[in-house]
Amino acid sequence: MFKSYLQIAIQNILVNKLFSIINILGLALGLSICFLILLFVRHENTFDKYYDDAENIYRVTRHYDNEDLHIALIAPPFKDAIEAEFSQYIESISLMGSGFDMTLGRDDKVVEVTDMLMADSDIFDTFNFEVISGAREGALDRANTLVLSKSLANTLFGSENPIGQYLYLFGQTPFEVTAVLADQPHNTHMQFSLLIAYETMRNWVPDEFKNWDVNYSYLYLRLKAGTDPALLQSKFPALMDSFGENVTEDQSIRLQAVTDIHLHSNLSYEIGTNGSYIIVYSFSLIAIVILLIACINFMNLSTARGTQRAKEVGVRKALGASRSQLSVQFLVESTLITAIAMLIANAIVEISLPYFAHFIERNMSDVNLYSYESLSGILVATLIVGIFAGSYPAFYLTHFKPQQVLKGLAIQGKGTTNIRKVLVVLQFAISITLIVATIVVIKQVDFARNADPGYDRANNITIPLFQTQAYPNRHILYNTFREQLLSHPAITSVAGAQQLLTSPLQDIWSYVREDQNIVAENMVSIPTLNVSYHFHPHYKIKLIAGRYFSEELGDTFVQIPTQDNLVGSGFAIVSRSAANDLGYSPEQAVGKFIKIPFAPGYTNYKIVGVVEDIHFGSVREDSQSQIYHLVKYEERQLSIRYAPDQRDAALFHIDKIFSELMPNRINNRSSLDENFDDMYRQEEKQATVFLFFSGLAITVASMGLFGLAAFTTERRRKEIGIRKVMGASVLNIITLLTREFSILVLIANLFAWPLAYISMEHWLQQFSQRIDLNLGIFIVAGLMPLLLAWLIIALHAAHAAMSTPVHNLRAE
Repeated sequence: MFKSYLQIAIQNILVNKLFSIINILGLALGLSICFLILLFVRHENTFDKYYDDAENIYRVTRHYDNEDLHIALIAPPFKDAIEAEFSQYIESISLMGSGFDMTLGRDDKVVEVTDMLMADSDIFDTFNFEVISGAREGALDRANTLVLSKSLANTLFGSENPIGQYLYLFGQTPFEVTAVLADQPHNTHMQFSLLIAYETMRNWVPDEFKNWDVNYSYLYLRLKAGTDPALLQSKFPALMDSFGENVTEDQSIRLQAVTDIHLHSNLSYEIGTNGSYIIVYSFSLIAIVILLIACINFMNLSTARGTQRAKEVGVRKALGASRSQLSVQFLVESTLITAIAMLIANAIVEISLPYFAHFIERNMSDVNLYSYESLSGILVATLIVGIFAGSYPAFYLTHFKPQQVLKGLAIQGKGTTNIRKVLVVLQFAISITLIVATIVVIKQVDFARNADPGYDRANNITIPLFQTQAYPNRHILYNTFREQLLSHPAITSVAGAQQLLTSPLQDIWSYVREDQNIVAENMVSIPTLNVSYHFHPHYKIKLIAGRYFSEELGDTFVQIPTQDNLVGSGFAIVSRSAANDLGYSPEQAVGKFIKIPFAPGYTNYKIVGVVEDIHFGSVREDSQSQIYHLVKYEERQLSIRYAPDQRDAALFHIDKIFSELMPNRINNRSSLDENFDDMYRQEEKQATVFLFFSGLAITVASMGLFGLAAFTTERRRKEIGIRKVMGASVLNIITLLTREFSILVLIANLFAWPLAYISMEHWLQQFSQRIDLNLGIFIVAGLMPLLLAWLIIALHAAHAAMSTPVHNLRAE
């Protein structure tokens, strides 16, 4: 019996080549996109779940309530305080320090490391990192020791045993290799190739490890089995209160499951770039939608061909076939078509997977399309899609009564026609929604790139500065670099700062006005940046009141308080919003003093100027107030402005000076414009994804429309012949046949526009500066599929209208 079903199915596929090709290609495209996206979704959902007891591992984060700023980093003193207070709940607790770019090498082998982190040996108690060689215990207990990943160890040592050997940081500081770890899997938020002993930093900057305001560390803890994380977090407010003046009242700490970090965390200062659950859900929805459109094509074309197969159904029923047998026949046909489409889809996925992985910036090299799990999924998917796509034709076509069919009575019911119309409207409503999304994302990215950040980023080259053996003092290195750069006429300005302007401000300090006591209720937390003398004029930041920093006028670098002098001193420039936050107008703020509590006393800053607010980071970040400190040794990022027509000469001179002053460093110079554009790479990719999927949705929908138009034109050939005999022109007939489909596309707009508006309005809310959703976007999105539908249907109609009427009127 099944063999008979299969033979008939193959015969019908071969006889109806046009409809079979449309269905197979449509389903193949839908399935291939669906598989690619499902592979991506599965990859994203497995992040950090491979750790032993992963469900009990949490990260402690810090929140500044007044600024609504939630950061992934925390100050080191929190570790000991949490461990001492809640030891009954905690199995292990570990600090991991944020890293920095560095060169590391031995002899003639030098590499640039951009994914270094710092840790103590207790990190191995919290995370089950696989140790390949060396000892886990005590691996990071001593200063100037480090642990390598297997890949980095192979690069630096080859087949040699690295344990006990030394590597040199920046070509000068020796570090002993104590262990080698297996490379981190791709699906973890914690990517690193090198761990340096945190004890090293404790020796270098001991005061920072006692400071409750210096957020340079990530704090992880593993809870004991059965511990309720909500119960532990409920005890945090009381712990924060016990710290007294060490923390202000507007601060809180929170627990975050490590398995939630990749998809559900968008905090400031993450270890790396996380994914987004919105993108995962959006991609999942798009996969379902594309496949649904392909299935709709199948159902539409199958029901449209109902009249052509009605006699087959009637004859087979008259010969004794039951409705269930006929239903199985149609389901076998749809499953066979799906199976063929599935084979084509698998080939498409195998070819496109590397390009897809590169595009989404995920390493998916471990994906096996032919594993038992994958093959089982493909088989199940084939059956589900085959049954779903063939369900309506199977149950619709088999309800025909033999008497009516064999007598030639019409069986093309109004209900069937209405269902096809609904499905066409659904297809194009989805396509129009995707087109609107594409246009909005492209326009928002263009708007963000061209938005005025409040500073001049043109003709700027940035270089990170690190001490060298010849220049262990960064401030001296900066001044030497600046002096030699400015000796060339192509260089017009040089400035230094703690960080780039294309990143959100990392430091937040609590300020108190000079006329107020240093108590929690008087403190105002404001993001702060340490800069050089030349920072503001270099970036052409608008001065509102007062003046810029000036060495000639006696502005000196910050002096922090000491046991001998409890009141430190410094100079500051504040932004317009910061002046308002402190309760001053720009003019009033100039000359005032503001205080920062800083053990063992406080630092008193004199405000010398007020500047306009600028926007740090991308427009995804909220606009913030800013205060600038004049600080020595904080020229970590060098910014170099060159004459507009002297770029090549400037770059040559920059590279020459860099190689002379920093011979052991890899030159990581970049354009500030490039850094600015990099902030919007995610949105650019979203635009590309929406553009691709909307194009694919339109393509698949158009394939279905092509088949429906061909069928409709064929079904109305006699009508066309009669109308031509009665004097109708070709244009009249084209208008007649396009009217119905045009109305359906217009109706699709009525459903798509509200859905698209709500979706994109929600998406745009993540930006502090954004475009407005105007009517023009929706009109353009609606006209594109309408024009395409006109073209497809008009071609069929024109072909039928220009044929000789006698051929159309000839009896069957």
